[in-house]
Amino acid sequence: MRKNIIVKKEDIQTNLDKSLSKFGRHIQERSNNITVFIDKLVFLFETSRYDKLLNNLFSASGLDRFNDIVFEALFAYDFESKGHKLDYEVEKIPESGSSIDFCYKLDNQIEMCFELLRKRDTKRITTIQKTEHYIKWETYSNEVDDRNSKINLRNALIGKCVKNGKPIKFSKGKKGTYNFIVVNVEDFHFGHITEEDCILVMYGISFVKTSIQTNESILFYWNYDIFGLFENLRPNSTDKDKEYYNESQHFRETIHGVLFVKMTGDAFCFINKRLCKSGVGIQTYSKHKFITTRGK
Repeated sequence: MRKNIIVKKEDIQTNLDKSLSKFGRHIQERSNNITVFIDKLVFLFETSRYDKLLNNLFSASGLDRFNDIVFEALFAYDFESKGHKLDYEVEKIPESGSSIDFCYKLDNQIEMCFELLRKRDTKRITTIQKTEHYIKWETYSNEVDDRNSKINLRNALIGKCVKNGKPIKFSKGKKGTYNFIVVNVEDFHFGHITEEDCILVMYGISFVKTSIQTNESILFYWNYDIFGLFENLRPNSTDKDKEYYNESQHFRETIHGVLFVKMTGDAFCFINKRLCKSGVGIQTYSKHKFITTRGK
């Protein structure tokens, strides 16, 4: 028997309106987008497998948590609407007390696990000037601030695998299992995060400089080093680099790839070559490249 606050699809709009009202929003304010979103929630409801997700959405105590579940709902819909069944909140390390958001089984041979992360901006709007024709704002942003924001993103990714020095969510070494973290960066760097930014976080500045053609002005701005999550130690690696390398050990040993997405549908996927040497993980992702977060 289904136990939740939603007993029929008509309840979805009512509960969504109540949730938005808690945060000072109303369905009428964005009627077209909300109508499409309601249709997607109804679709998930009718599968009979997303009661928990819907309950999490409508019982969210804060707007950030509410938006986290919206991201989960859109992600689930992208799979389910194409006939790909997902399992929601799956425990791979029971003693850790945490679960992976979604698991997808392919031909009973391959399992793809997806943990979602919505990364919000840490930059501050310091001044706002309003005129009759435009709004101008300025942010506190310099080299140190920019570097710290990328380190914060890197640490958030590690935090999806390790808590208090102990592995959580993802187990390692199981044949046929591929682990991905999907990061919504729509609200990071005011939505202007680039592929080079993501490469810097994943592979480090040395990879950016030597392996891709990058605008020289960007390299000039990135006048700092960041040790990437998938980066190897080098002969000239600093003690701090070695510290980061050790901190991300479980990440490197369990995560096959990280997918950065925006609500526009833009996506950048970065593969851990240590775990995907045979190319199976890349081929699997390419064959089933239906992961988007489009609002349409």
